[in-house]
Amino acid sequence: MLKDLFELRRQQADLRLSASALQALTDRRLQALVRHCYDRVPYYRLLLDEAGVDPDQIRSVADLERIPVSTKQDLRRASEASLLSRDVDLDQCGHEFTSGSTGEPFKVYFSKNEVRRRRMVQLRSVLAVGMKPWDRLAVLGPVRWRRPGLLHRLGIFQRVNIPPLTSIEEQIDRIRAFRPSILWAYPGALHALLDRISGRLEEVCQPRMLITSAETPDRLLQLAGEELPSPRFNFYGSIEAGRIAWECPAHEGLHVNVDQVWLEIRPVQEATSEPGLGEVIVTALNSRTMPFLRYRLGDLTRWLGQRCSCGSALPLIEAPRGRLYSPIHLPSGATRSTLEFMFILRRLPWVIRYRAIQETREHLIVSVVTGGGPTQEDFEQLRSELQAYLEEPMQVEIRRVSAIDDTNHKFETFISHL
Repeated sequence: MLKDLFELRRQQADLRLSASALQALTDRRLQALVRHCYDRVPYYRLLLDEAGVDPDQIRSVADLERIPVSTKQDLRRASEASLLSRDVDLDQCGHEFTSGSTGEPFKVYFSKNEVRRRRMVQLRSVLAVGMKPWDRLAVLGPVRWRRPGLLHRLGIFQRVNIPPLTSIEEQIDRIRAFRPSILWAYPGALHALLDRISGRLEEVCQPRMLITSAETPDRLLQLAGEELPSPRFNFYGSIEAGRIAWECPAHEGLHVNVDQVWLEIRPVQEATSEPGLGEVIVTALNSRTMPFLRYRLGDLTRWLGQRCSCGSALPLIEAPRGRLYSPIHLPSGATRSTLEFMFILRRLPWVIRYRAIQETREHLIVSVVTGGGPTQEDFEQLRSELQAYLEEPMQVEIRRVSAIDDTNHKFETFISHL
């Protein structure tokens, strides 16, 4: 607990820095990261050597363009050992899979200190939007199990994670029993829950605040805006980089945590009709176990270019436009979250890439590129899990394919023909 508090105190001190001091801090952390990558991570040493880049040439974020951008495909082609720091003991590390929004889930490793730092970045963000020690936080999204600490047992910063693969009835029961004052939800998951209760969230809980993340909230707000708690805040992050940005009470954009993550927005041909719009390239400044240096996330956003009226020196971006998932439409007319459906696929080690296409309310096609030699029994088990999640009789057709066509700027994992 003391280590958590000291880490939180250090991070909150970063928020009080001036813009120039914050930039200097970012540059120092970038220099340390590049040197670490070159000295201890084989993939990046080879990348920099082939590009003719001396790590001492990277003195500030302005020098980052010297380093080639890495994609998820690049990292998948490399061996796991080449992506990890040479001094890492994996037995002492945790790991998570990426969201699979590109159809290719990827395992990311973290040390205990990196996990602590990320948790405190999360806490710093929710404190900044108004969370109090006595608030009760329910997260409707991926499970992040962690043994409750002393503060939690004392009734301070209480939280609960609602697993994405439980039935909606169980989700409702758990939220109702916990009585959250703050609800943090994936829009797709919340949309499916609201669909089951005719849009009346107050029948389950009456939170004073709603936080959304992982998907753009536009569709949810269009369908249930008046029924949702207010104020509402949009957070942006990734497994690779942690909490990237968050919306403050001024609602003038999302603040980028540049003391933790450096963001580049690279123009793309498809976005030239909108000035400044481009794809996100991230550098996780404090990652050492499995570093991400100039890593292409692919989400679309733009710098807003003005200082927020809240007074923070953290720069602002527009809410990212990536990760917009259509719901799965069931035969009864109800819906289920696409993101949780994909969660089943991404946790399977033999699934390399996937895409689901809904042809009708009764028919869903799931194409998978496989590795590791799955058996017919593995496919049948996957089909059973997917059908159990949908909760209604649907034909789930699983097709094993050698490749999945990718003609879009951002690969689509779910396509609805309804």
